[in-house]
Amino acid sequence: MIPLIYFFYFWLIAVALFSFLALLTSIIALRYGLSSYGTYMTTAIFLAVSVVVIVFVAGYAVTVDWSQTVNLFPATAPTLEL
Repeated sequence: MIPLIYFFYFWLIAVALFSFLALLTSIIALRYGLSSYGTYMTTAIFLAVSVVVIVFVAGYAVTVDWSQTVNLFPATAPTLEL
């Protein structure tokens, strides 16, 4: 039995990694990309959509009961019988 909170911790680590890479990508696009209105607009849209998705998922995560457990390999799993 695996506590569900472990999956939440894994999600937090994944979101932190995504946020770091998104920030790095945005900085590189703004610094070395074409200096035009389109570059700034697409970077802002990318960051805004990322923040909106993370906020909605975090809002859902608040409603989850993290004290539950998950059984990935149940002992009563059906077996192949010949």
